[in-house]
Amino acid sequence: MAKRRQSRQKRKSRIKQRERRQQLIIFGFLGGILALFLGIIAYNIINAPPDVADARLEREAVLGQPNASVQIVEYGAYGCPHCRDFHESGEVERLIETYGDVQFVFRNAPFISGNDKRGAEAAQCALDQGDEAFWAMHDAIFSLPTDEFIETNDGDMVELAREADIDAEALEQCLDDRTHERTVDYWETDRVREGITSTPTLFVNNQFVDINSLEAAVSAAVGS
Repeated sequence: MAKRRQSRQKRKSRIKQRERRQQLIIFGFLGGILALFLGIIAYNIINAPPDVADARLEREAVLGQPNASVQIVEYGAYGCPHCRDFHESGEVERLIETYGDVQFVFRNAPFISGNDKRGAEAAQCALDQGDEAFWAMHDAIFSLPTDEFIETNDGDMVELAREADIDAEALEQCLDDRTHERTVDYWETDRVREGITSTPTLFVNNQFVDINSLEAAVSAAVGS
């Protein structure tokens, strides 16, 4: 009888030990999942792009008359060949010179090529240095052939800035800090909300116009 009791006690002891090991394994597994989850949250918090004030999100560089009654808005992308052609045509500058009471705004719509968003961020980083710096960076990026732009990296963007007499070190830090990732996302949301699915898409005083009818629309708006 004593031997049976000892045997039962040993079996119970082994069962309890096995249960404890299983509990430890389960707790360890759950603890690992929790640690991983908290690690992901911490990583995202630490590596999240900085917040940008609403006023900065909505800030746009203006080419032409700051208080003009006629506004041309282009939704464009730096990797869009048609946008590059439109830029190189000098049509916007000609309309501003011809009609006077005109301003132009370029809104990033970075969905044409994989590098569009980074190009848009570089342009926004330049805008931190003023409208003139934005347009200098804008022109510098569009000076690249499409296939060359697609291959650019941050170092190339910094070099473009330096060649355009923009503070290259400040722009490099801005890119490294992802300062305007959310700014670009803000305008991308605007593009989606407006239902824009191609570039360049043009508006004159908030009215969509075909690119071939741009001058007629500007002329009519100036005369109204």
